[in-house]
Amino acid sequence: MTPPLRIVSDAQGEVPIDSLGGNLQRFLGWTCGDVPAAEFLSHLFAVSQVADDFVDDDIPPEKRSEQMTQLVLTLLLNVGNNPFFDRYRIELQALMASSLIVWDATNEWAGSTRQDTRTFAFVYREILEQVISFTAYVVGGLEHARAVTREVHQHYHVDHGEGFAAWESEHGR
Repeated sequence: MTPPLRIVSDAQGEVPIDSLGGNLQRFLGWTCGDVPAAEFLSHLFAVSQVADDFVDDDIPPEKRSEQMTQLVLTLLLNVGNNPFFDRYRIELQALMASSLIVWDATNEWAGSTRQDTRTFAFVYREILEQVISFTAYVVGGLEHARAVTREVHQHYHVDHGEGFAAWESEHGR
């Protein structure tokens, strides 16, 4: 009998993957079961959510220090020491850097008086998702990456996403 896949989690030590949240399970599917790749995506997207929460002032003042500490430690320890990230460091850093630069611009574009600029802001705010597509390509090839890209869109933007109108009203439009 094969032992269950395991992954290291900061808060709990080593725990079975199937006891972790749905995001990691989803990432495992998108990475063809490659645990380090799924773990990398899980940590990266957790960090990106906290970063977005900081920019949007969604973190209460009493939690800011704790959240920033967790963000930096996750980047330094979990992402920085991840074997998948280490193997594809150059490619992933380029993707993540360009994604961050575009994401930063979207925070300005969201307040534009031009609807087409706000539309680009709405779409590009999720540009980090290209890291999922790249990861899927690396572990499973082109057809797998194409399928995963469509699944990512379906999951995050059709099944669970907010529409443009809701996003606009949230941003005072």
